[in-house]
Formats: sequence, structure tokens, C-alpha cells
Amino acid sequence: MTTPAGIQRILVPVDLGPGSDRVFAHALKLALCTGARLSAVHVALDPDKLAPWTRLPGALDLLLRWGVLPAGATEAEVEALGLHVDRDARVDADTEQSIVGAVIETLPNILVVGTSARTGLERLRHGSVAEAVARRSGAVTLFLPQAAPGFVDMDTGSADIRTVIFPVGGPAGGLQHAVDVLGAFLDVLDVSSTRVVLVHVGDESQPELEVAAREGWQWSLDRRQGDVVEGVLAAVEQLRPELVVMATRGHDSLLDALRGSKTELVLRRAGCAVLAVPVD
Repeated sequence: MTTPAGIQRILVPVDLGPGSDRVFAHALKLALCTGARLSAVHVALDPDKLAPWTRLPGALDLLLRWGVLPAGATEAEVEALGLHVDRDARVDADTEQSIVGAVIETLPNILVVGTSARTGLERLRHGSVAEAVARRSGAVTLFLPQAAPGFVDMDTGSADIRTVIFPVGGPAGGLQHAVDVLGAFLDVLDVSSTRVVLVHVGDESQPELEVAAREGWQWSLDRRQGDVVEGVLAAVEQLRPELVVMATRGHDSLLDALRGSKTELVLRRAGCAVLAVPVD
């Protein structure tokens, strides 16, 4: 499984509605930091509902705003940075299947998706395309809830991740992989000062993990009792992180299939960006 340090392809599904510009900006920031090819895909139910790409800022627009390129720069100078941005508009009555098709064609190392984070009856009626696509793709996925600001400044392009919450529980091997992915993720975004709080909920022993030693990074352990999801959400409420990182094994029980995995349950209520890292 490829870590963010080896990102070569990024896929960002966009509905071109409110908040799509913020989701695209996060994907572009990752592409800028890694040199990855960025593919934006928009799916409409019928040809009359295809939204214009003008609703989404172009890579050139954002790079000019961020000061990466000087005034008067052209698309050719975007290419000169090593940035390749593709736009793919599709018509399909099955949005989820169409995006999964794009995943199969693109084989992204990371998905960047916006989500409305529905809960309760609203989720039962409409489901979550973002969650389903991420689950079926098996790729590392950055979820950006619609109401959350994210961590990339739309005006400057800087990444501000001061606090990260990382729930720890389950087999140490999978957790170590997720810790390694987090370290690489912060590295490529050039995050120089951040606090990573390992949240351990329950009575079982805490797994031994090797954490990345970087100047300006602080790692600490927060022990809690009770339900895992509620414990993680209580930590989110208290610490107000910019990012939650979840090692996820998808749906491994009937209950998970009905109500969602722990990652999905946290995502719907956390109110901040969530990086889901699939593990064995």
C-alpha cells in the first residue's frame, strides 16, 4: 500500500456545488507538494444537469492566488511546475458506480472527497456516495465534511495542521502502517509544528508504535474509557483538531454494514477533516 510520500495519482470527485472549490484546493495542494497527476471527476444524472467547470477554480487561478506563480502566468507555467490536472465529466444515473469506474481507470494513491456527513434517517434515505466509494476503492482517503473549513487556506495555500487526533486500538501492525502514512502526509505538506494525540479508549493494553521524530512535532497519549466512537468524538470536542486519522478495516460485521464502520461514525460527527487509512 503506497504512502503519501509516494503519491503519483490523486482523484477528486466534485459535484461542482458549494464547497467543491475547497475540496479541489486540498487536492491541488497535495498535487503541488508531490508532483502527482490530479484528476477531477464530475458525474451528473443526465446531460442537462452537467454543471459548468467554471464553478470550480482552475489550478492556474489558485496558484496565482497562492503566490506560487507570478501575475500573468499561463497554463504552460502550471505544466512547468510538474502539475498535470485532468477534468472528466460523465453522465451516469449511478453516481457511485461511475466514480468507482474512475477509480479503476485512474488507480489513485489517494482520494480527496467532500461529504455531507449525513446521519440518522437522512443517511438511510440517501446513503453516502463518498463513504461507499472510499470503501470500495481501498485507497487512502481524505474526507472533507461540508461544514468543516479543512486545513488548506484558500487565500494562501498554506497547510495549517496544529493538532491531529489518532485513535489507537486493534492490531499493532495495521496501526503502525497508519502512523507511517500520517508521518509521510505531514511531511509532504511541510507541516513543521503539530501535536499528534494518540487516543486510546478501553482497558486493553496500548499497542507499541514507532512515531516519527521531527523537530516541532509532539506526540502524546490520551487514555479514555467507554465506547470507542464516543471516546474519540469527546477528544475531538475537547481538542478541536484540524485532522483526525483513522486506521480502517471497512465493514467487518453486519452491524458495521447497517450503521457504518467506526471511521464512518466518527466522520459523520467530527466536524473536521478525516484521513482514512485502509489496513489489513
